[in-house]
Amino acid sequence: MKSADPSKSSSTVPEPRGHVPRIAVQYLEYPPVGAGPLEVRARLRDAHAHLPFDTLILGWNATPRLEEDVAEEAVHLGVALYRWQPLLSGGGDLKPSQEWRSIGLDGRPVPGYNDLEEFTFYCPNNPELLDLLEERVRSGLKCGYYQGVFLDRIRFPSGTDDPGKHLACFCRRCIRSAGDQGLDLDALRRYLLFLHSRQRSAETIVRSLLGEAIDIQLESWLDFRCESIGRCIARMAEPLRAHGYGIGLDCFAPSLARLVGQDLADLGKLTDWTKLMTYPRVFAPAGMAYEFRNLAHYLFQNGLNEDEVLTLLRNATQLSFPTDLRTLADLGMGPDTLAKEIEKCSRPELGPILAGLPLVDVPGIHAADGSLIQGEIEAARHAAGIVPSWDIWSTGNEALDLVRTLWYEGKTI
Repeated sequence: MKSADPSKSSSTVPEPRGHVPRIAVQYLEYPPVGAGPLEVRARLRDAHAHLPFDTLILGWNATPRLEEDVAEEAVHLGVALYRWQPLLSGGGDLKPSQEWRSIGLDGRPVPGYNDLEEFTFYCPNNPELLDLLEERVRSGLKCGYYQGVFLDRIRFPSGTDDPGKHLACFCRRCIRSAGDQGLDLDALRRYLLFLHSRQRSAETIVRSLLGEAIDIQLESWLDFRCESIGRCIARMAEPLRAHGYGIGLDCFAPSLARLVGQDLADLGKLTDWTKLMTYPRVFAPAGMAYEFRNLAHYLFQNGLNEDEVLTLLRNATQLSFPTDLRTLADLGMGPDTLAKEIEKCSRPELGPILAGLPLVDVPGIHAADGSLIQGEIEAARHAAGIVPSWDIWSTGNEALDLVRTLWYEGKTI
């Protein structure tokens, strides 16, 4: 079960190859309170009995004892073990300098969602941070338990909660890096502020963030951000590839990926597989309901009426939105959203795509409604695989049974 320690890096990143999960599960984002190794192993065996998975993604906060026990259980179950490793956010074992945080349009560090450190994002153009991140990835694999790494939080903050302040990053390192590529980032910042000051200019900003090439200045900035994230992932991937580790990425859904600096085609060249956060009913960062609700609110507050907001979102994304903003804000989007996002990724250069399927009930964030989950599982049928989300520790066995029946057996209940 031992893997080589990635102590050296190669000069190039080889083409992706190797293991692609059919069903991967994420486990122990946080060590469960009051549960020890016996309970952790028992839950894994029980979950696997209800939903046979081939890949286990273990959280970065697991204690060494839990890590060892989970690794032993993975061998017993015959599943691949990946380390779940966030990159550009804080929390856990990463203690970056607060001076490295992403800087927003207002010149201030962009706050984390609910002021949580694990949702506070740092600048991918900071060389000191990149050194720390590479060492973090390397040290996490020294135990020799893992066959791969699942890289999470590989993005800029989305900024949809307050685009006038939180679009990022405009730190001095980004300004320097952009300047080396012929982009005047300080001038671009002033241009964005100018657009924000004009009634209805929000339309230009949102359409650009959602991938429409309508403003050459905004396009150059969005391209720079995607290149910044790509360089960061390429640096992390190089030593992993050199030593035979598999690589999976956690990315936004295609309609939203550009607004956080993710070019799925370019990232697909660096990975064996990509999990998409296709979360149509999730009201938290990366959830499609959350991000689109925020954008809709921003457009409405900047002079567009309800029909204009929904028409803009439909045209920019080619997705089906509810007939009114209240429904979007309260219920999110339907299962067909997931199917259309998977369809957008049916291009060879994107590599194998796994659909994220939220199954956990979290009040105010996601409702584990069986009939809606059933529709989402069916909508993910054309993905290479699925990732029940988020933590299998908290996922009910009934939901796992539903996934098994629909995904493996193809039955409608």
